[in-house]
Amino acid sequence: MLATLIHYRLLSAWNAARFTTPRQRLVSVGLLALSLVLALVVFVGFRLVMLVRGAGSLGQTLTYELVYGVFLFMLAGSVPFLAATLLHPGDLNLLGTAPVKPAHVVLLRLIEGTLAGAAQFAPIGAPAIAACGAGLGYAGMDWTAMLVIAALLVVLPATATATLLLMAVAALGPERVRGAVAGVNILLGSLVCLTAVSQVTGLRMQEGLAGLAAGTANPSGPIPFAPPWSWIAEAMVALSRGDSAGFWSAALRASALAIGLGGVAVFIGARFVATGRLAGADQGPGPRRAQSQTHVTDARSLYVGGPLAALVVKDMRYVLRDSLLLSQAGMPTILYLVPFVMAINPAFRASTSSDELFAFGILMVLAVLYMQASILSLSSVGLEGRAFWMVLASPARVRTALAAKWLVSWLLSALSGVAMVVLSGLAFGADMGTVVALSGAVAVSAAGLCGIGVGLAASLPRFTFENPAHRVSPLAIVIGFGLGVAYSGFAWTAFGATWYAGTHWPAYATSIHAAGLSLIAVATAGAVALPLAAGAHRLASLEWEF
Repeated sequence: MLATLIHYRLLSAWNAARFTTPRQRLVSVGLLALSLVLALVVFVGFRLVMLVRGAGSLGQTLTYELVYGVFLFMLAGSVPFLAATLLHPGDLNLLGTAPVKPAHVVLLRLIEGTLAGAAQFAPIGAPAIAACGAGLGYAGMDWTAMLVIAALLVVLPATATATLLLMAVAALGPERVRGAVAGVNILLGSLVCLTAVSQVTGLRMQEGLAGLAAGTANPSGPIPFAPPWSWIAEAMVALSRGDSAGFWSAALRASALAIGLGGVAVFIGARFVATGRLAGADQGPGPRRAQSQTHVTDARSLYVGGPLAALVVKDMRYVLRDSLLLSQAGMPTILYLVPFVMAINPAFRASTSSDELFAFGILMVLAVLYMQASILSLSSVGLEGRAFWMVLASPARVRTALAAKWLVSWLLSALSGVAMVVLSGLAFGADMGTVVALSGAVAVSAAGLCGIGVGLAASLPRFTFENPAHRVSPLAIVIGFGLGVAYSGFAWTAFGATWYAGTHWPAYATSIHAAGLSLIAVATAGAVALPLAAGAHRLASLEWEF
C-alpha cells in the first residue's frame, strides 16, 4: 500500500506541474534559466567570501559557520511545510477508512514535506555549499560525494523539525496545534535572531570592508562546532583532505540521526493518525452564517468595483484565518529584532552610531519585507485549493481575482514594512524625511514583489492538493526567488543611486530624482503587470481536470 500511495502522489504532482502548451514550456524554461543565473550570482558571492576570509585554516572554520547557517535556514524554513503536511487534518478521516497503515501515511507525509521544503535549498543553500566546496579545493569525485552533503542538509533539518512539531503537539494536545506550531516557530526564530546578532557583531560591520575582512574568524563561537550540524561540516572538511574514512564516519552519524528522528516522528504521528485525534484538531472557527452586505458596502467605500471589493474582503478573511500562513509570514519578523538586540550590547553600542544601527535596521526590514511579500503572494492563488474554480465560475473575471490577491498581499506586506521602518526611525532617531522616503520605497518594493509572486502562483498553479504545504509549485518558489532578487536589487540600487546623486549634486536634484523615480516606477509597473497578465492567461486556459 505504501508503494500505491507514493505512486498516487507522484502522479498527482506531475499532473499539477506539467505544462500543456509549447509557449508555457518556453516561458518556464526561460524563467528557470534566469533563476539559475541568479543562483550563479549567489555562488560567486559566497566564493568571494571564501577567497577573502577563507585562507588556510580559516577556510575550515568558515565551512563550519556556513554549514551551520544553511542548516539553521533549512531548520526554520521547513516549519510551515512540515506543519502543513503532517498536521493538516483535511483527509485523515478518509485515510482512516482506507487499508493503509498509519505509519505509512505519516512517512509519506514526512517525505512530501521534506521535498516541498527542499525547494528553498536549491537557490540559496546549494550554491553556498558548492562555493564552500570550491573554496576547500574539491575536484573530481569529490563533487559526486557532495550530493550526500546536500541530501543531509535537506533531510536532517526536516526530520528534526518534524520531531519538534509532533512532540510539541503531543505536549500541548492535538486541540492546540496552532500553539504548537507557533511555539516551534518562536524557538527556531529566536535561534536565528541570536545567530544573526553574533555574526554581525563578530564581523565588525561598523569598520566597513576592512572590518568584514578582519573580523572574528568564528563569530558564532562554539555553536557551529556542536553536533549534529558539525558532522556535516566535518564530512566536508574530511572530503577536502582526501580522508574517506572521516567523511563516511561523519556522514553516517548524521544519516543515523536523521533516520532516528524520522522514526520518532513517524511513531508519534502514527499514534495520532490511528486514534483520529488530529481529524478535528484546531481547525479554527466553525462555519458561520452569512453576514450582511455591510462588509461589501464598506469595501466599496475604497472606490473599487463590487466584484473586486468582494474578492478583497474574502481573501483578507482567508489570510487572517489561516494560522499556518500567518505563522510562516510572521516568522521572518524575528530578524527585525536583530539591530535592537545588538544595541543592548554596551560595547557594540559604544562603537556604533545610531545612524549605522538605523541603516542596518533598514537592511533587516528589506529582508523581512522580501520574505513576507513572497510568502503571502506566492501562497495567494493556491490558498483556496481546488475550490478556486468557484472563483472563476463567479461573475468576477480572472484578472479581477488576481488583482484582489495582489492587493491583499501588497497591503499586508507594505503595512508591515512601513510600520517597521517607522519604529526603527523612532528608536534610532532618524530624520523624519528619511523615514518618509524609505517608507515610500518599502511600499513600492512590496508592490513589485507581490506582483511577481501572485503572477507566478497563477502561472504555475498547484490545485491538486488540499494540503496547504502544496499551495505553490516548487518551481514557482525557485523562479520567484530569482525574479524577486533581480527586481529588489535593481529597484534598491536605483533608489540608492538616486539618493546619492541627488545629495552630491543638489543643483540637479530635481532632474535626478525625477529620472530615478521614473525608472523605479517603470520597473515596478512591469513587475506587477507582466506576471499578472501571464498568470491570467494561464488560468484562463487551464483545464480543470482535477
